[in-house]
Amino acid sequence: HKETKLLSVVVRFFSLNDGIKVRLLELKNLPEESAGIVVQFITDVLENNGMEFHNMVSFCADNAPVNFGGAQHNGQMNVFKKLKEKYKRLIPIGCPAHILHKMAQKGADGLPFDIESIVFKLHSYFKGSTQCHEQLKVVCELLEVEYSSIPTHGPTRWVTLKKVLLRIIELWTALNEYFANLEKPPRLLQDFFASDEARCVVLFLESALACFDEPLKLLQKSKALLPELVTIAESFRTKINERKSNDFYGAKTANALAKLNNVKRDYLSKNFDDFYNTCLYYFDKWFRLEKLPTDIAWIVLNSQQVQYNEVRALAEQIAPKLAEKDDLFDEVVQLNQILTS
Repeated sequence: HKETKLLSVVVRFFSLNDGIKVRLLELKNLPEESAGIVVQFITDVLENNGMEFHNMVSFCADNAPVNFGGAQHNGQMNVFKKLKEKYKRLIPIGCPAHILHKMAQKGADGLPFDIESIVFKLHSYFKGSTQCHEQLKVVCELLEVEYSSIPTHGPTRWVTLKKVLLRIIELWTALNEYFANLEKPPRLLQDFFASDEARCVVLFLESALACFDEPLKLLQKSKALLPELVTIAESFRTKINERKSNDFYGAKTANALAKLNNVKRDYLSKNFDDFYNTCLYYFDKWFRLEKLPTDIAWIVLNSQQVQYNEVRALAEQIAPKLAEKDDLFDEVVQLNQILTS
């Protein structure tokens, strides 16, 4: 919104009649987004809607320092820390989709080619030029390559790069031929598409980014539950770690690497391993699963029987007063009757 900064307060809650609900409580332009101002805004919105802090379970926001004070949730001047002063059992939940996008970007930063810059350069070259598009179409026809325009890429959602890379791979031969025969070609693009190493990097990155697709779709569901988030995150980490442990860089990447000499192949393989290592490091740094409550698997109600001990263990972590009430046992009994009926 350019100079206008809008801050929203959204709540997720459970309704006996409708299940999980999501509601926008307020959307407001704040003069600045300091921790104190944001906390006061949240406090005012909750009070105006008759909500109390002791009923809050978690605080969810993007991972900006003003919200959490960094990956370690350190410092005193951040929104989470100030909210926790009002309710000490508040659970911090950063945006998992944002973490995955930044993770992919950080991993790709260590590759020998700046693929994102190439994509932007390619988009800039063909943007608004009907002549350039028509000339590329002619090359595609001569090489019997199916022509299709290259999608755009948004830098704030880094994993959108995958569909762009897929199209570039399909057009690689045509793009190489096109730039090689221009009278005054952009040297960066000409050299890039003439490089076998560059093609290997693009093939690897497209394959690696495919690991991010499914978890991103699942994590952005409006009604996803915390146990589902944990399962998705752990499954993603396992997938990346298995690729690294087995030196798997993608089937097409392996074929392309086999055509290089040993020195180039070993160099690129090391870079691909570094991509995986960076992703794993970033995952462990930002997905602070140890800060989440335990005994949460039962929440998804995949079983026809909920154990009172598990429910009580979770209640002790987020609502101790509830854990002390005998009514909780009776409610578990009623829930099990519903599940088995």
